[in-house]
Amino acid sequence: MQFIGTSKEDYLAMLIFNASSLPENVEKIPEMFNEIVYSSKYDSKLIKQTLAQMINSQRMGIIGNGMGVAMASASSEHDAVSSITSNISGYNKYVALNAIMDNFNIQDLKSHFKAIIEKVFAKNRAMLTITSSENNIETTKEALKSIKLKKKYEANNLERGQDGTSKKALVIPAQISYNAIAANLGDFGMEYTGTAPLVSHILRYGYLWDEVRVKGGAYGAAIQITRTGTVSLGSYRDPNVVNTYSNFKAIGEYLDEFAPTKAEFTNYIIGALGGFDKPVSVRIQASTADLNYLTGLTKKERISRKKELVRAKIEDVKGYSKFFKEFASKSSEYTVGCKAKIDEYPFDEIKSF
Repeated sequence: MQFIGTSKEDYLAMLIFNASSLPENVEKIPEMFNEIVYSSKYDSKLIKQTLAQMINSQRMGIIGNGMGVAMASASSEHDAVSSITSNISGYNKYVALNAIMDNFNIQDLKSHFKAIIEKVFAKNRAMLTITSSENNIETTKEALKSIKLKKKYEANNLERGQDGTSKKALVIPAQISYNAIAANLGDFGMEYTGTAPLVSHILRYGYLWDEVRVKGGAYGAAIQITRTGTVSLGSYRDPNVVNTYSNFKAIGEYLDEFAPTKAEFTNYIIGALGGFDKPVSVRIQASTADLNYLTGLTKKERISRKKELVRAKIEDVKGYSKFFKEFASKSSEYTVGCKAKIDEYPFDEIKSF
């Protein structure tokens, strides 16, 4: 399942089915798809075992990748796609899986599965991508016509949470914490441009590296600025909570004093450009092309973003100072971590496993 933000308020939800085969076996792909979707046997014992595995995996995933959970949760109050993603992942997913186990009813599950299949697998909602040599394209297209799909189904969008500025925490059995803070550029009259990846690169390998990792003792620190305008910061395996949030909120002052040499700034630009064109497999190329098509990201816009990055000036980077100074006034905060450290910070809501 994948969710993609197309704007602050809009998103796409996709269930992706991938398959690979030799040209002579391509007809096996629709056979496999049809069998899995329409002929699967729902064994109560096996489903319970799978649920138990998923619950344990989800719990360990939250403990081991708390930064991802914290950043997603903090971002959830600032754009639609983050809100929907947070609702079906992290702690919310853990709670939902436990509820299914506690109220296990195989007949109810079968009914839910059937309803989901009816909603998802419809021709008006499907897109087929083929990555193959030119000689095999037509043969593959013909073979894939045997995929069974309902003609049409009009589904409602998932409900998203409301925008907000909450401070929440989840206590886990650990001596370290994962901290995150997020806000949206649009709430401050700004929009995503090619300068954003440069600012992200500078902060990740400059300020956050020095303040959160080297001085603060965290194993890692991250920043993400999405096309929907959401800016999120996170720390990984962090011994601090209070100090890290103070560092996050002092970025504006750092940018005020940002004064690299020409050579240093050129290196920042080169480093940021590295995220645009990485060598990838054919499968990833096809997947990226799909996402660009679905989100309306054109080649012209991608080139424009690169040009904005290459032509960026130090003043453009410093222009983010005002945003980060006002960041805390419209931001959400989320920590996954140590109870003792969480108790030191004024969170609005604290939960635990």
